[in-house]
Amino acid sequence: MARRKQIIRLWVLLGLMVAVLLGVLAKPMIIGWRCYQLNASGEHATSAVVKKLASPTLVLQIESGSAEGSACTARTSAAHHDAIRIGQMLDIVHRPDIAGECVLNATLENSAALLWAISGGIAVIVLMLVWVGIVAQRSFAATAFLTSHLDADPKDVTCPQCGVEMAEGYLPLLAGIHWRELEEPVGLPHALGGLPGTTGWRSRPRLHAFRCEACSVVTFKYGEPAKAS
Repeated sequence: MARRKQIIRLWVLLGLMVAVLLGVLAKPMIIGWRCYQLNASGEHATSAVVKKLASPTLVLQIESGSAEGSACTARTSAAHHDAIRIGQMLDIVHRPDIAGECVLNATLENSAALLWAISGGIAVIVLMLVWVGIVAQRSFAATAFLTSHLDADPKDVTCPQCGVEMAEGYLPLLAGIHWRELEEPVGLPHALGGLPGTTGWRSRPRLHAFRCEACSVVTFKYGEPAKAS
């Protein structure tokens, strides 16, 4: 029952994180994709730059399609605005229901790339949270196989400080345990430099241990992982 509660709390927490992420980003992303689709579904045409207003606005004359000969304004990036020349021909998309406005085809392509990048990033984050949930759930549900074992009767293991019988358990490790002699510098401890059997790439080491809660003393054995019998 305790494991089941832990798993439920885990998925509730991850679900809340996903909900917050989507709650913050879903609406602007939906609006962005909707605007892109509305503009991209308009009429494609070529146009000539007739005037450059204050950055980043351009005045264009449509040279083809149903709106040939009419003018429209389009926005672009500041860098693109500076590089454009009067009389330059540009591909645009305009919507017959919105007079006087058009969108540069290059702007639509950049918008699509940005929208896809953000959407992909959101999808990756959600998948990572799901993966974390699956891995964590497996760790909650799995029965621990000890990678080290103290060859002693639990009744005979007593606290070296107070002499009371110690509680039996194990230490699940992540980045290893590092040992230094008193005269050695601390250095830069890392996972590759841990004591034998206290680091692992594919699975987390689990060291058989005894604990005295009153004295905050733990006795354990490290070494190469024991083989399953």
